[in-house]
Amino acid sequence: MITRQTYGKTDRKILILVQIGGAPETTQIELAESVRHALDDIRDDDLVNGFTMNEIVAHGDFVNDSMYSVTKNIAIGGIIAVLVLLLFLRNFRATVIIGVSIPTSILLTMVSMWIGGYSLNMLTLVGLGLGIGMMVDSSIVVLESIYKKKEQGLAGYEAAIQGTSEVANAIIASVLTTIAVFLPIGLIGGETGKFMIIFSVVVAITLISSVFIAFTFIPALAERFMNMRKQKEKRRESGGLGLYRNMLTWIIAKKARSFFIIALFLLAFVSSLFLVPKIPMNIMPDVFNRYTEISVALENGTTDDEKQVIAKSIHQKLKPMKDVKANYIIDQGNTLTSVIKMTSGDEIYYNQKEVTDNILKGLRSLQGKHPIRSVHRAISGSSGYPVQITIRGEDFDKLKTIAKDMVTKTETIDGVVEASHSMEATSTMQEILLNEDELEKYGINKLEMKKLARTILAR
Repeated sequence: MITRQTYGKTDRKILILVQIGGAPETTQIELAESVRHALDDIRDDDLVNGFTMNEIVAHGDFVNDSMYSVTKNIAIGGIIAVLVLLLFLRNFRATVIIGVSIPTSILLTMVSMWIGGYSLNMLTLVGLGLGIGMMVDSSIVVLESIYKKKEQGLAGYEAAIQGTSEVANAIIASVLTTIAVFLPIGLIGGETGKFMIIFSVVVAITLISSVFIAFTFIPALAERFMNMRKQKEKRRESGGLGLYRNMLTWIIAKKARSFFIIALFLLAFVSSLFLVPKIPMNIMPDVFNRYTEISVALENGTTDDEKQVIAKSIHQKLKPMKDVKANYIIDQGNTLTSVIKMTSGDEIYYNQKEVTDNILKGLRSLQGKHPIRSVHRAISGSSGYPVQITIRGEDFDKLKTIAKDMVTKTETIDGVVEASHSMEATSTMQEILLNEDELEKYGINKLEMKKLARTILAR
């Protein structure tokens, strides 16, 4: 897309905005790398001599950073899971067996995703990360059961068979219950459902892969590599376990105490339901990628000189703000779109939501000084207003009065930061009726008359 901008009569500037989209089979990361190579070639060939060429934003960078962050957290989570297993199992070989099952389950999940045609993205990685915490559950249960059978004196083969068989039904029931919770999330209709089905399927695939590994890979390793240590003396219970045993004994010793715990649980459950309305609800969460776009809607008839003044005022408001790294303003007719890149890494002072709120607050303060109708986030929705009310009628003046009163009362509601009505965007139109007989008499067609009228009115 090419946008031409002209500000002022003497200071004329032309901005060519090029937006590049990739083919369906091309990822945003690959697209960004290819475009940057092409830009380097253009600069080397001096094709932009006398002009400046800047990269405004590349969404592939945000995708790359997010993918790296999620992948790193998944790896850290897997390492912590293995360390926790070593802490509680206190058996190095058992920990190694469980640890090896994690990448094996992930590999099996990757193969299933490849067969199903799914790609590695934020949703699939989050689903995979969630599955890592649950995929070791089945392996731990199977391994513990086999270990108990070996303690009872069974040989490795018999211990693996009987130990796995005893817990198979419980593991399958547990996994199917979890899958039954996640799969309906993917049955949400509309555009949201198309995204959530990916998340649900990946979680289901991860759990199924973990069960398959627990029933095949774990018994094979346990039978061959997990040896029993000599029983020296019965270990004394740790302080935490002993305290839990005493507390549990005290609770179940009398029915009244048991009923008290049950009543306490029900009270906590019912009380939690009253907190649901207090939790903010959105269709999709904000994407924190240190980038935002702000739309500044202008009054009808705003001149180029006024746009230039507004653009300078926007820059002056954003320049002293911390975490605002770069700001580009694009003229789109009755709207100025401010593309804002924020600081990253060690340069971050505030989180993205706080920065965006400060930007909106600062730009909305310009409404009383300049012909600005509204200021909202361009990437928060099609219009930027989550609540829209339609008023229909035939009396123009009455509609205008109702709309103005509604905006005035709406702005007094707690939580409403901005309200506007479309009556503010009205303009006077002139209708020209052509005398077709006269046009035919002088040999003038409608198209020629239309061009002539435009020329006259533009003077």
